[in-house]
Amino acid sequence: MARRRRDAEEALSLGESLLAKAAEAHASGNLAEAELEGKRARRVLVTALGPRDPNLAPALVTLARLRSDAGDPDGAARLYLKAAALLVRHRGDAETLAFEVDARRGAGYELIAVARYDKAQNCLENTLRLCRRLPDELETAKTLNALGMLCKYTGRFVSGLRYYRRALEILERLAPDSDELATLHHNLGGIHHAAGDLAAALPHARESVRRRGAIDGPDALTTAIERAALAPILDGLGEQDEAAAIYRDVLPVFRAAGRDYDVAVTLHNLGASRAAAGDPAGAESAYREAADLKARTLGAAHPDHALTLHNLAVLIADTRPGEARKLAADAARVLSAAFGPEHPHVVAAREHADELGAG
Repeated sequence: MARRRRDAEEALSLGESLLAKAAEAHASGNLAEAELEGKRARRVLVTALGPRDPNLAPALVTLARLRSDAGDPDGAARLYLKAAALLVRHRGDAETLAFEVDARRGAGYELIAVARYDKAQNCLENTLRLCRRLPDELETAKTLNALGMLCKYTGRFVSGLRYYRRALEILERLAPDSDELATLHHNLGGIHHAAGDLAAALPHARESVRRRGAIDGPDALTTAIERAALAPILDGLGEQDEAAAIYRDVLPVFRAAGRDYDVAVTLHNLGASRAAAGDPAGAESAYREAADLKARTLGAAHPDHALTLHNLAVLIADTRPGEARKLAADAARVLSAAFGPEHPHVVAAREHADELGAG
C-alpha cells in the first residue's frame, strides 16, 4: 500500500511538471509542444492512477484549451466534459466544484462555436445551477455571460440582455477593473447590435475598447478584436470614416496573427460597409473571401458561413440571379436547421430566397 501511494504521488508530481511545461509552451505560442506535453501528462496519470481518477481533470482541461486554440471546438468540448465528469463525486470541496464549473462552462462555449445550441443551453444551465453552491459570485457572472452569448446567437435577445445585466451587476460590484467586465461590455455591444439597437450598442462597444486597451495595451491583438466589433456599429450610425480606418488597421493585424476567423468576420462587415457605400465590387470581393475563410474554419454548414452567403446573394441578385438563387437557398437551409423558423436571420433568408424563386 505504501509503495502504491508513493508511486501515485510521484506520478502526480511528474504529471504536474509536464502540465506546467505544457502551459509554458502554450503561453509562448508553441501549440504542438504544448499538446505533446499535455498528452504525456495524461498518459502518466492514467497509467499510475487509472482513467477515472479526478486528478486527471487538469490534464484534460489543458488539452481542451489546446484543442480549442488549434481550431477543434468539438474535440475541446469532449475533453472539457470528460474532465467535468471526473469531478462529479467530489463536489463537496469548493475548489474542486469551481474547477468543474470552469470545465463545464468551457464546454458550453465550445458547443456554441460549433452551433450545437441545444446542448450548449443544457450544459450552461446545469453549470449555472452548480454556481449557486459556490461562495464566489464571479463564477455565476462568468456563466451568465456565456448564457447571454448563447441567447444572442439564437436570437433570444430579451433573455440574453437579462443574463448580461445580472452579470454586469455582479462584476461592477466585485470586479470593476476585471478582464471579465471588458468582455461583458463587448458582449452587450454585440447583442444590442444584433437586435438592431445601434445607439444602445455604441457605448458598450466603446467601453470595451477602452477597457481592453487599458488592460492589454492599445496595440494588442485583443484590443484589435474589440475595435473590429466597434466598426460595424459605427458604420450603421453613419460614422463610415472612423469605421473604415478601423477595418484598415485591424485586418493586417489579424492576418499576421493567423486569426482566420477574425479576418473572415471583419471582411464580412467590410463587405456590408462597401455595399452601403455604393461599391459592389469591393463588397463582393470582401464577402467572397469571408465566405471562403468561414467555410474553412467553421465548415460550410455553419450558420455564420450561411449569413455571409445570404449577404452575397442579396448583393449579386441583379447581376447574377442564377448564382444568387443557389446561395440564397443554401443560406436559408443552413440557417433554418440551426435556428428554427422564427429566428430573424431565418425569416430574412427565407423571404429573400422566395423573392429569387429559390425557396
